[in-house]
Amino acid sequence: MTSMIKEVKSLETLVKEVADRRAGYRIDDSICKATNVTVDPRVSCQYKDPSELEGIEGPTEKIIKMLNGGEEDAPVPQLKLVSIVGFGGLGKTTLARRVYDTFGKHFDYRAFVSVSRHPNMVMILKDILSQVGYDGHLSEIEESLIGTISMYLENKRYFIVVDDVWDVQSWDIIKCGFLKNSGGSKIITTTREVKWPNQVASHMAVVFIT
Repeated sequence: MTSMIKEVKSLETLVKEVADRRAGYRIDDSICKATNVTVDPRVSCQYKDPSELEGIEGPTEKIIKMLNGGEEDAPVPQLKLVSIVGFGGLGKTTLARRVYDTFGKHFDYRAFVSVSRHPNMVMILKDILSQVGYDGHLSEIEESLIGTISMYLENKRYFIVVDDVWDVQSWDIIKCGFLKNSGGSKIITTTREVKWPNQVASHMAVVFIT
């Protein structure tokens, strides 16, 4: 009996040592963190190799032509908006990125931001400011950030892509930072909301992806 008691106590000690080592190395936390990492599928869409984008040149040229008011090499002086509309997985983000990388390189001030279904609007507005080169103080208040974007871009020619817009309310907030100017600025939005053309201003040209 004494021998059995000793063995039980020995096992209890061993179990405690293993538990202490696990706590010290935080094994459970590491496993949890490793298995819960999520990757935004839009990232791979944005950075595909051009050789993989078969058939994308036609739609790209069409959108550039629309941004230029109907003529591929004839810039429109006023702010021009084009929205790419279609269900998820059809290549809206890839197409928008292609236009951004080709046509967008002619703009000194440009940004590509993704909104998503549950947007952090403060982070999105900050991201726009960072990408267009603003290096001043950044507020944590939406209204202040919108005002900063508006003032910074007021007399500049810019190109902005607002990707993956899920609802009109999000767009209504973001668009307040982009006042109409005569500098030939361009904006592209992408959305899976097929009712988008009926819910936004009529001056936005729409491309349906099917």
